[in-house]
Amino acid sequence: MSKVKTTLKRFSYLRDYKVLENVTVNEHRFDYIMVGVFGILSVCFFDKKGELYGNESDENFILVDKKKNREKAENLIKKAKKDVEVLRALISKEKIYNL
Repeated sequence: MSKVKTTLKRFSYLRDYKVLENVTVNEHRFDYIMVGVFGILSVCFFDKKGELYGNESDENFILVDKKKNREKAENLIKKAKKDVEVLRALISKEKIYNL
């Protein structure tokens, strides 16, 4: 179990919140969604070790590990923004809340 999942489960258990894992809505995948009295929290995470380099507008980030190997990594800022867009569209479509 990942550290993110463990932390979310521990936090949600004490407050009776719900944590959903690997949710797919309209072909968009969410890593984790927490639902509570505060609303909806979408959590996207990166599960590799190393340093991430990039700008908000870059298509991909560059991951550099301890051995100085470089590889492309998903731009988490863009993913988080897309998560918000999908959630807002879904909530608005279902008329759960007026945005």
